[in-house]
Amino acid sequence: MEFRTYGSPELPAVMLVHGATWSGLFVRQAEILRERYHIILPVLDGHGLTAAAPYVSTERCARQLLDYADRHHDGRLFALGGVSLGGQIAIEMLTRRSRLCRRAIIESASCTPHPWMRRTGRIVHRLMFRAQALNAGRSNRRKPPELRLPEREMELYARELSRLCRDGRSVDAIFDSHLAYGLSEEIRGCEAEILCWYASREPKAIRDSALLLREYAPRCTVQELTGYRHGELAAHRPDEWVRRAEAFWQA
Repeated sequence: MEFRTYGSPELPAVMLVHGATWSGLFVRQAEILRERYHIILPVLDGHGLTAAAPYVSTERCARQLLDYADRHHDGRLFALGGVSLGGQIAIEMLTRRSRLCRRAIIESASCTPHPWMRRTGRIVHRLMFRAQALNAGRSNRRKPPELRLPEREMELYARELSRLCRDGRSVDAIFDSHLAYGLSEEIRGCEAEILCWYASREPKAIRDSALLLREYAPRCTVQELTGYRHGELAAHRPDEWVRRAEAFWQA
């Protein structure tokens, strides 16, 4: 697994975990925050333009990220964040390490298993990834100007998504692991303050996951992002993401 860092290692360490298909999702946030925080952006297995290993599972990624925190930050971060698949991985990290960080932000993450979808949906999932890769540029142009990715980032995203689509092992592992994941009782011991966002225009299962996380984790607050779609705040509104995140971190 590759790790990209921004800002001085002497600053408070913040790890932000991207979702499926796009390792550069948090780059714009990292550029904004680098003067105040040491930002760590992992590139999950199976992602990036030169991935050396396929994606295996949510749990394996969580172990790898915890190992990095242990080796470089004595097992403690100031803050942790993740969106979609990355939010699920962040939840698993908090489950395994109750005092990993002071603050955690989870956006659009699923933590309830969907066995029926696993049985029937793998082929559909592959086709969706391929359609997304073929239509990435067109889809970006159709978005309102304030939500469009910059041209350079759009090019990198399309190239990375196309490469991932050719890696059937990673695509299937993302699908299987993501839909199999469920909360563990151990999350009840988490000492971090958690802010969990779900978008009003994404599947109801994500809202249900957010409410379940609040039920299990004693210091979790849930907020609805009214009018937003899945992962929109992190992926398409980096300035707003930073404003909301810093308000939470500094509270």
